[in-house]
Amino acid sequence: MGGIINVKTISPFDFQGVKAKAGYGEYGQYEGNLGYYKKFNDKFAFSLSALYKHYDGFYENEYTDKPVDETDVVSARLKLIWKPIDDFTITYISSAENSEEGGYPYAIYDSIEKEPLDINNNQYSSYTRNTASNALEFKYDKENYQIKMTSSYQMMDDNQSIDQDFSPDSAYFVVQEQIQNMVSNEIIARSKNNKMYNWLFGAFSFQQRFDRSVDVDIYAQNMVSKKEYDNAITGHALFHESRLTLGQLTLTGGLRIDYEKDTYDYNYELEMGGNIIPRYKTDTTRDDIVVLGKLAANYKFNGTNIYGLVSMGSKPGGFNSSWDVDHPNHIDFDAESSTNYEIGVKTSLMNKQLYAEATVYFIDWNDQQITVTNPSGIGTHLENAGRSFSKGAELTLKTIPFCGYVTTLTYGYTHAQFKSYVVDDETNYNGNFIPYAPQHTVSVRFSKSYQLQNTDVLDRIRVSLLYTGNGKTYWNNENTMSQKYYGLFNAKVSFIKDKFALNFYRKNVLNTQYVTYAYQAFGNSYVQLGKPSYFGMSLTYNF
Repeated sequence: MGGIINVKTISPFDFQGVKAKAGYGEYGQYEGNLGYYKKFNDKFAFSLSALYKHYDGFYENEYTDKPVDETDVVSARLKLIWKPIDDFTITYISSAENSEEGGYPYAIYDSIEKEPLDINNNQYSSYTRNTASNALEFKYDKENYQIKMTSSYQMMDDNQSIDQDFSPDSAYFVVQEQIQNMVSNEIIARSKNNKMYNWLFGAFSFQQRFDRSVDVDIYAQNMVSKKEYDNAITGHALFHESRLTLGQLTLTGGLRIDYEKDTYDYNYELEMGGNIIPRYKTDTTRDDIVVLGKLAANYKFNGTNIYGLVSMGSKPGGFNSSWDVDHPNHIDFDAESSTNYEIGVKTSLMNKQLYAEATVYFIDWNDQQITVTNPSGIGTHLENAGRSFSKGAELTLKTIPFCGYVTTLTYGYTHAQFKSYVVDDETNYNGNFIPYAPQHTVSVRFSKSYQLQNTDVLDRIRVSLLYTGNGKTYWNNENTMSQKYYGLFNAKVSFIKDKFALNFYRKNVLNTQYVTYAYQAFGNSYVQLGKPSYFGMSLTYNF
């Protein structure tokens, strides 16, 4: 769970009525979504929505001849808005969700045949999650300034049950249960509508508590590994931003101070033959404080923006929720810091028929946090790479609507490597590519709307085509596992009449096979394949 997240949703002051959606697709996909939006007067409005999703699963377990990833999701959301006076707004948002999923469709990868074997697990894996959140926002909005205060509470209760060896053998089975609770508060004051100088001041604080247990059945030794983690995190931040506008030039400076305290209580025991054997116990605390800055400049002329940015980034250190007791240095990880440089341009071309944006960037990391499989093969932990960097470029081209046609092209190039990552005297990853960072990302979207003039049956037909490309992506620090570049093609046709829309779509039209995640453990390589080609349809109605 994170802190306060600003999610834009439909306001019942802007839309009143009902939004309904029903969907069906291959692999037993069903979806229903219903929202009601009501404005009582100029001072009070509310909305209530609910969602249900189900699918039978995209992957089959050869051992059971049943789907691996059957999923059911139910959620509900309530939003209340009250404006007791013209300049003051109180908003309350409450949401809850229950998700029950079959999980972890990993298959052993045959390195000789260069293809994955069938998913073949003798035990059922699952993931169950219950979440709830409540947020209360007070906003005082005047002509020249705004003050906003937000308080929120978030809860998550989940259970992971995993056949960790992902095979027909009974080797390891892991059950992880955790409860997270978090309370956060934020206050922001900002100026508005000042031509030359604008400012922002803010403060943020949170308290977060994790109660987690991990039990590992090790069948060959008739033994259960039992670990309990109690983790409490408290954080505070102060931040400021100033923006100075001098004609066509805008200069921005920002400063943020973060403090975080992390308390960790860990107990590890083995259960054998009814006896409890203590293995490791610790109670420790760590503190992180960081000062971050930002400088930016933006110059506007003739419909073109040229901008530059230098900023500092950071991720706090912490304690791992999974690590091997034989490697006590894996118990925690340090804070990650980065310096980010970016230069870009936004402009319009061809008599404003084409919008273009181009950016180049460079990120210099210290102690980058990297996910690594535990030496035992059970679970993962975070550790720090010494120095690393990422450099690249991004390009976006978009045409304005012309005779119903709209085309958007985006391309991103990333070159991310470890500069200095020494594990021990025998192992280092210096010069290797950083895992999970695709070197190329491509998106091409084309849509065309056909207006129908001589029929009362339909108002228009809209055709949308989307191509996305991704890769090459490395999956481990050794760079021995990777997914080469691949492309996916999606298509959608919508038939629209008044407030109705009937949509037909197919995802992964060419049924491209690709890997979404891979790792190594127990002397094997494991992969999860992307979803196959599938068809679906939905009906939406706004009234």
